[in-house]
Amino acid sequence: MNPVFFATVLTVAAIFIWLFFIRGKRQKQQLPPFYNLDIEDWLQALEQRPNAILLDIRGNAALGRDSIPNAVLVNFEQRPEFVEFLHGLDLDQPYFVYCEQGQWAAKACEVMYNNGFKQLYALRGGFAAWQVAQGKDWTI
Repeated sequence: MNPVFFATVLTVAAIFIWLFFIRGKRQKQQLPPFYNLDIEDWLQALEQRPNAILLDIRGNAALGRDSIPNAVLVNFEQRPEFVEFLHGLDLDQPYFVYCEQGQWAAKACEVMYNNGFKQLYALRGGFAAWQVAQGKDWTI
């Protein structure tokens, strides 16, 4: 057998194995860092996790205003204080995060994921979506 032909076949086989088995397996194991859910899915997931913790990350902007019952108010805009707040939390608890309109909740979940949190649910549409789902007028 020709040594060049044999080396070529061996190289092609090694590339094939790497592409379809090793690389593919690594990609399949990767889970999403958090779930960014619309209001219906977010409420359903919350209902299924009675020990979940609600985080209202609107911070000072939400003081004295409506919020989702039992939510913990924390200011995401003050990142060092937010990260410090995270250090006192259980990494394995499910956290449901919301802001005013949904943009910051996903970013907060990203920060939390990068700090070791595993069960994160951001509310797409934020508090505004929750108010509409409750039949209330949305007001900032």
